[in-house]
Amino acid sequence: MVLFSSGIFLSAFLLFLVQPLIGRYVLPWYGGSTMVWSTCLLFFQVLLVGGYGYADALIRYVRPARQVWIHAALLILAAATLPITPNDAWKPSGSANPVLSILWLLTRTVGLPYLALSSTGPLVQAWFARAFPGRPPYRLYALSNFGSFLALLAYPALLEPALRLGQQTQLWSLGFAVYALLCAAIARRASQAPELPVETADQDDTHLTFGRLLLWLSLPACGTALLMSMTNQICQDVAAVPLLWILPLALYLLSLVISFEREAWYARPVWSLLLAVSLSFVSITLLKPFSHALAIQVLILCGGMFVGCMACHGELVRLRPGSRYLTLFYLVMAIGGALGGAFVALLAPVLFSNHWELHATLLLLCLLLGIQGTRDMLWATTVDRRWEGIGLQTVAVVGGALLIWMTVVSVRQKSEDALLTQRNFYGVLRVVDRNADDLLDHRRVLYNGQIMHGLQYQAEARREVPTTYYGEDSGIGLSCLTMHRLRQGPLTIGCLGLGTGSLAVYTNPGDRLHYYEINPLCVDVAEHWFSYLSDARRRGADTAIHLGDARIYMERQLAAGESMQFDILALDAFTGDAIPIHLLTTEAFALYWQHLKPDGVLAVHVSNRYLRLAPVVRRLATAHGCVAFLIDQEGDDAQLTTSSEWVLVTRSRAFQLDPEVLQHCSDWPAPPRRVPLWSDDYSNLLQVLRKMN
Repeated sequence: MVLFSSGIFLSAFLLFLVQPLIGRYVLPWYGGSTMVWSTCLLFFQVLLVGGYGYADALIRYVRPARQVWIHAALLILAAATLPITPNDAWKPSGSANPVLSILWLLTRTVGLPYLALSSTGPLVQAWFARAFPGRPPYRLYALSNFGSFLALLAYPALLEPALRLGQQTQLWSLGFAVYALLCAAIARRASQAPELPVETADQDDTHLTFGRLLLWLSLPACGTALLMSMTNQICQDVAAVPLLWILPLALYLLSLVISFEREAWYARPVWSLLLAVSLSFVSITLLKPFSHALAIQVLILCGGMFVGCMACHGELVRLRPGSRYLTLFYLVMAIGGALGGAFVALLAPVLFSNHWELHATLLLLCLLLGIQGTRDMLWATTVDRRWEGIGLQTVAVVGGALLIWMTVVSVRQKSEDALLTQRNFYGVLRVVDRNADDLLDHRRVLYNGQIMHGLQYQAEARREVPTTYYGEDSGIGLSCLTMHRLRQGPLTIGCLGLGTGSLAVYTNPGDRLHYYEINPLCVDVAEHWFSYLSDARRRGADTAIHLGDARIYMERQLAAGESMQFDILALDAFTGDAIPIHLLTTEAFALYWQHLKPDGVLAVHVSNRYLRLAPVVRRLATAHGCVAFLIDQEGDDAQLTTSSEWVLVTRSRAFQLDPEVLQHCSDWPAPPRRVPLWSDDYSNLLQVLRKMN
């Protein structure tokens, strides 16, 4: 028993430890988009299907003695691909399809090891059922999910802070080698057990119906879609980092642990009541996403996801078969999970012009629970089960009606005055007209998700007025005006992140302005719906847009012997409401200074509702021998400027002593603790969370 438990625990631990680990490698290569994690989850779900299918075929069609050799061959092939560290040569080009590129990269790095690990759960449970006839194997599945749950807690708490990424992959590879030896011992022990005659199999699950198989498929599909869509919702306006990936995934696994450990732990009346309450709070939060502090939003959304997953997995446990169809049950579950992942990662961006997949998944949850309630109400053999069915059906109908109302209101809100709504791998862009009837005050606004990413007056006389975070008193406005005065000649300016092209208002004839932008939709929007770029060209400035992740593009420029020698480099690349973390590391700053003139200025936009990023930039500036100035600008509704926080980093004595710069500087607040130097191997969002009122 200990041998089987140890093997299944270690395999599950490694299975989910590798997910945030490899995600840390992949995320910076694709601009920090939340869809990177969705694509990773899709990959893991598809390989889970492969592993479960392999286990089912091995148990059904291969004699026990041969199962050992076949599985040993798979383990040897998987071990031959170690270590799992991705090669820098696999970094994508700007034209690469992100989804296909990520899937191919993951296949090359963790494909075979993950396939071997994913087969362990059903395979070892089937071997356990053979070695210990009459003992239920489902508790091993709960143990497996508990191991996965611990892995997700261990990664941010122990592994990530203590080890560099390369050391993490090496340690994981060593763990896989130990697992392979343990699995070989389990297989040998199971092969020595006598084969069970067919008549000893469970008698209560010999008649599978299409309806039961469909529920085996749809309930886990709904659970996975709920996990992925809720994770996207949480990450899109904060930051796409493993910390915020792990919490929903850990709660998802916890729901599996609770459901499969003991059927009685899913008390349907209690969880139905919790579902009704959580759906109400989730609906309010989705309608007004910034009406709560970050901690409250995460609590409501993650709590709603957990209760929804408990409902899916609790109902699934009620439908589980005996050991006869054990591997088939897990295979259908895995296929359902992969379908749910494919819906969020592949279909939703094509079907929906906005992030409506969470709304659709919640409606599917209500539909499935309504079906389950109806089945029990009509065909349950006990009065208690019938009343449970009525209660579940009531919650599903009322919750579904609430979600439909919330979805209709949300669609109306986001379509109001919208000229354009487009979605791709990198998010949703909306162009909205405001005050269109007022010729002087007519303005056009760009939103990325819920976050405003630029604004321009449409009146001819006002369209070159700097707005939002680019006002003349902002950090970037101050940098441009000061450097024009100090240089007395054309400037070379770089900007990570295009938005509407607002920075172009500060260009003079002869200036060169280079944008780095990963999202091709942004290029179309800036060129066709806003005139900042065309107005700059008409003035005689030279503008260029480099498509691709800024760090990768700039690294390749240096490799080709091209240093841009920027006078000013603005860092204004946002995913939703936060700068991608890989742009705020010491390696990134070293790269920026290779493209800046020695007396140039690096202007970093750190405005954020939830994170205090200014101390991080100050620490990076000190590490690179620079002085950092904090420019905290108050918004002015009359000028259409918004409150913004910029950090200006420079080695230039002339800039440091300039009276205009000194006049606009803000005092540095005392940080609650010393902020460590962020690197590609280390960052810590918990240390920079703002205090929530």
